[in-house]
Amino acid sequence: MKTHHLAAFVFTLLLAACGGGGGGDSSSSSTGASGSGTGTGTTTVWENAVTTVAAATYTGDNLTVYTQINAARSASGAGLYAQNAALDKAAAAHAQYLLDNWSVTTLQNFHSETSGLTGFTGTTPAARDQVAGYTGNGISEIGVGILASGTATDCVNSWLDSVYHAQDLFGQGTDVGIAAMSDASGNYVCVVESGTSLATGVFTGQLPASTLVYPYAGATGIQTTFVPAAEEPNPAPDVGTNLMGQPVLISGTDAVLAKALPNGWTASQVTINSFTLTAQGSSTPVAVRLVVPAGTVGVAGVTVTNDVGGLFTGLAYALPLAPLSVNTTYNVAFSANVNGEAVTYNGAFTTGASN
Repeated sequence: MKTHHLAAFVFTLLLAACGGGGGGDSSSSSTGASGSGTGTGTTTVWENAVTTVAAATYTGDNLTVYTQINAARSASGAGLYAQNAALDKAAAAHAQYLLDNWSVTTLQNFHSETSGLTGFTGTTPAARDQVAGYTGNGISEIGVGILASGTATDCVNSWLDSVYHAQDLFGQGTDVGIAAMSDASGNYVCVVESGTSLATGVFTGQLPASTLVYPYAGATGIQTTFVPAAEEPNPAPDVGTNLMGQPVLISGTDAVLAKALPNGWTASQVTINSFTLTAQGSSTPVAVRLVVPAGTVGVAGVTVTNDVGGLFTGLAYALPLAPLSVNTTYNVAFSANVNGEAVTYNGAFTTGASN
């Protein structure tokens, strides 16, 4: 099970994700994506990234969240989510619970529910999803609570401008449930539940065709600033409330590696050969902190920092040490070796006018 929340009162929102960071479950995945599912199956069956799903019945803010999430997933190669009625029910119930019991304590414990409080349906996301009738696994929950005001786009932008939330948002799940709602005071909550279909003894999920990077090649209007203190777990606790730049997610967990390495791999079998983030027209790379799962190493001249929040095996994040410039195109170049298999990427994205 994966849970994350973004928790930043300094910017009037609390982001929460139950997933790679702090998730306590192991995965049965035969790729290196440990933590990508609850691992109840005995056999792993991956499918290619989904390109077509049934039309969703969402309306209003729920439709906005769904459309924007799937647009980002499609453009990055992660594959589309399909609407799932049971996960919708679980997401709506948990969002209502958060609003009914709105407080700093409730938001700080975003993914937990306390028996006896109004709207209680289950202590954990997995329990709540099961109560709602979901029979899949690989449970993930991300969410955000925005004090006094908020929009569906605010929710999605906050997840995309993050580490662990984006990790979950671009995960291998196939099913999704969404709830975006507010109370009479204007407090606003978004909850997204995701999972994968479960057949007897089989854990399924979708994989991109090649290395997945966010911001993806050709992306525009990308945010410039990231506040690590706004995310729980905090991916860079040593920087306090200082600002960093939009994180760059790199995932080598794709169909190519799944086929080449059917028995999976460990973090210690991953070597980072190079990473650069360079503004167009500049010959000097942006200073970044390259964050990797413990055990992953860099070659001479490549400094890596061990993740502190539960980054999945096969993933890495680059955290610019200062906000990016507005309306600027940045090129991302990356090279790694995973148990003898090469992983490379080269692409560019463009920032927007401001966060």
